[in-house]
Amino acid sequence: MFSTDGPHFHHLRFILPLCFLGVGVVRGGEPEPRAGLSPVSSPGNRPLGDLLKLYQGEPAGVSSPWWTRLYGAAFYDTRWDGWFLQSYVQEGYDLLPGKLLSAYGIAWMTADTRSSGSGPAPTIISDNILLMAAGIRYRPSPYFWIDAQEGVAFDLIERNGSTATRGDFRLVATGGTGIYPEFLVHDDFRSPLTLMADCFLSSGYYSRYDNVITYAQGRLGGRVAEVSRAFLDVYLRGDAAFDTDGEFYNNLFEIGPGLRFTPDPDWGLFLLVEYHHGFYAGYTDAMRQRRALFYPAQYDAVRFFLVLDREF
Repeated sequence: MFSTDGPHFHHLRFILPLCFLGVGVVRGGEPEPRAGLSPVSSPGNRPLGDLLKLYQGEPAGVSSPWWTRLYGAAFYDTRWDGWFLQSYVQEGYDLLPGKLLSAYGIAWMTADTRSSGSGPAPTIISDNILLMAAGIRYRPSPYFWIDAQEGVAFDLIERNGSTATRGDFRLVATGGTGIYPEFLVHDDFRSPLTLMADCFLSSGYYSRYDNVITYAQGRLGGRVAEVSRAFLDVYLRGDAAFDTDGEFYNNLFEIGPGLRFTPDPDWGLFLLVEYHHGFYAGYTDAMRQRRALFYPAQYDAVRFFLVLDREF
């Protein structure tokens, strides 16, 4: 998902919670906490199976056509020995009943501490941009939707031979679902070992890269601890990325264990630690030869996340 602005640029395609691409998988789609058999109000959670609302910024039980999503993720990656930031604010309005058609505006920023776009050997680890955009969302199914989005991206770092401002059009189809443990509010420590599983797929055209890119992500695990309103989940996570241009950094696989601690679901705050073993696909000789100029075929990374995810 990165364009080659010059022959000396280094590139990496992370599989991360991007914009409306999988942030709900990081957050989870847990059912509302319950104390015994009596429901406890929790606007930060969702009923079982409503993973889609975490992607769409749709708070459960709210009848207003307006909706707001606030998301921010800061994380440290040991492979790059650097910090990364992804954040956005999204405001939407439902044009048709049942959220069949919605319009939205979004302000989206990504940055990192390692990228340098100028000099004799610039290195681009991730996008460093501020994106201002508006879009239309068509949702024919609770578990599938299509976004058409037009905006302007402003580079946050200087890039050799590249303009600081450029158009950004995206046409992206997204689907996802999952099952999650029911959470009971209780004072004593429990280890329910209940199942957690979800999957996510996104594929679309990005004019900024003139490329069609597909992302897939899945998790399988369970809840190992809960006390009061806090809980801890462990899981095995797999990720994949593909594109139509054959860029090596957009064609890779990652797999590894992770854990997520939620101090209180109403806060919308999550702490995650994940280990990723990744390898570049190398479907063609050209992909393998270009990748060999910059990186080994496989890599390992530990990522420490702090995520804030709120809906209004």
